[in-house]
Amino acid sequence: MHRFYFSVVYDGVPYPDDRGDLFSTPALAEAHAVQIANELGRNKADAVSVTVCDESGVTLGRVINAMKSL
Repeated sequence: MHRFYFSVVYDGVPYPDDRGDLFSTPALAEAHAVQIANELGRNKADAVSVTVCDESGVTLGRVINAMKSL
């Protein structure tokens, strides 16, 4: 298992992740980032971005969700 960090920007406010979560593969961590962005996007955020980094601080990807509820 490896630790991955999910830093979020929600309505322009950054929320760094200093705890992280354990996943067996980077693909599972990236799928979790999509889940985070979708959940937060449901709360009428203008834009949500989630950046996934591994234990050494290497950025694996970024998910941007600009969904708005009508």
